[in-house]
Amino acid sequence: MIYDKLALSERYDEVSPRIGQLLRYLRSHDLSSFDDGKVVLDGDNLFFTISTNQTKDPDVAKPEIHKNYIDLQYLIEGEETFGVAFITDDTVLFEENPAKDVYFYRGEMIPLTLGNDSFCLVFPGEIHQPGVHPAGGPQKVRKLVGKIRVD
Repeated sequence: MIYDKLALSERYDEVSPRIGQLLRYLRSHDLSSFDDGKVVLDGDNLFFTISTNQTKDPDVAKPEIHKNYIDLQYLIEGEETFGVAFITDDTVLFEENPAKDVYFYRGEMIPLTLGNDSFCLVFPGEIHQPGVHPAGGPQKVRKLVGKIRVD
């Protein structure tokens, strides 16, 4: 997992060509001017979705992993708590949807804050819990979720 500021993200451009392509695109565009919806940069290999949502209670937001995609999560407006966790013997898989590349888990989460230009790159097999209320309670957020296919 990588947790950093988008303004400092050039250092990750060489991690992979697709990660670099997405980060350069995000740094070079005014994301607040985009409408909600999907933007395709390279078919199913590289795309992102912008959506407006309400943050959720941690009991409702399901921790998840992916197997075929790296997630890039970035808040355009607002702030959310973003849980991360290690897979341990206490981690329990309770629901899976391979067609959508999502596998839901139960386990203890470590909270991070997304917002104020921070982003998180979550690699396949890393548990993350997006969209949780920040300390101040529920709020409306505009969020970008990038999907980067791994080969």
